[in-house]
Amino acid sequence: MEKSDINIHLDFTKDSVKNNIKGDPDIFNNTLRIYQKELYSREKLCLDFGNRMDYDYLIYKEKNIRFASDCIINMNEMYKEYKETHEKYFSICSNYYKKLYQEYLDTARTIGGEIIFPKHRYSINQCRGVYRQIKDRFDLTLECIKRFYEHIQPNPLEKILLMDKEFFGLFGTGVRGFEKYVNFFFLDDLVKDGKVDFFFGTYNDDIFNHSPFAWKQAEWEQLLEKQMVFLEKRNKAIENFCKLN
Repeated sequence: MEKSDINIHLDFTKDSVKNNIKGDPDIFNNTLRIYQKELYSREKLCLDFGNRMDYDYLIYKEKNIRFASDCIINMNEMYKEYKETHEKYFSICSNYYKKLYQEYLDTARTIGGEIIFPKHRYSINQCRGVYRQIKDRFDLTLECIKRFYEHIQPNPLEKILLMDKEFFGLFGTGVRGFEKYVNFFFLDDLVKDGKVDFFFGTYNDDIFNHSPFAWKQAEWEQLLEKQMVFLEKRNKAIENFCKLN
């Protein structure tokens, strides 16, 4: 396929089926895998298809690095300790946010809502979902990646990212390395003036001292809205890249 064939509006949940059962697009959707190989196999990162989507989704043979796909847009509604709060805020939110939430359901699993990470035991995909400071929020994951490049503490994912230092080193080191990583993966709209633009909250102390969950209604609304804005901009950035390449 050509990059121009990439459809930024395609919802990968629609055809992620195995044995007539709807499955996770990150494991069962070959179109998503083809899209990501086409997008990310460039510059120093030369990707090939592996033999099994659930094991070696994509591989970088030169460095023997396996990759897995991961969704980066979510409202934390799958966490048992947050599910009730999420449902409460959805039930009382305005029609505007109800419509926006439907947009979230329809578009979160488009190409702009997906990324690849190195895959191995205790990989980023796994740990960012279970670590209490992150709970699957991608803005907080990106903050950890920024701190890894810039050697800033504290960093909840530091040990995990160290396992993948060869991968992150492909983009360089320090501030410039982080900038290149962000640009390579179309994440520029989540960084402003060199800082990660968090989905909600402004803090006088370190963000990792606070719960990643949106416990207040205003935070829930901001989490939803800012993710949808980021998703739209990232899809557009991918579309523009595909037109030029």
